[in-house]
Amino acid sequence: MNFRHATLAVATLPALLVSCGNGDASSAEPAAVEPLAEATTRSDVPDAMIRCAMRDFDGASGLTVTETFLVIDGEVLRYAESQNGAFALCAPGQEDCRLGFVGNTIVMDWTSPSGTGTSYAVDLDTLEITAQRTEDGVQRTVDFADGSLCESSSLPEGLQRL
Repeated sequence: MNFRHATLAVATLPALLVSCGNGDASSAEPAAVEPLAEATTRSDVPDAMIRCAMRDFDGASGLTVTETFLVIDGEVLRYAESQNGAFALCAPGQEDCRLGFVGNTIVMDWTSPSGTGTSYAVDLDTLEITAQRTEDGVQRTVDFADGSLCESSSLPEGLQRL
């Protein structure tokens, strides 16, 4: 099944390219996201692909981590570029996993079987992203380079639901 192709109205988002870097780790504050609170869908958010490339991720010079979210019919999905496919990150009822909207923020939380947690929050007004990691019960903000960019664009042609 192909999803409809939609163009973002620039009036709904301040810019297509917005700085997402959170700068100096000592000045960074964790995103205001409650751990694994229920995420919802939003019918008022236009369909889009939101891709955030975080350069020098977690202090690793030269490492860029890219997270891609799709908004389709008010639902947030992940994107598998190699298959041009949209998929739900979390199975229904899966513990320690959420992907959706909390207010005007796309939120993704996932805890691996080993107990390591990863969280991303993308503010839809600014397209700024924050990243957090939880290991051994300790949560910390993940730093990445200033000038790392999030961009919002139309859904890719021929997108399939996986």
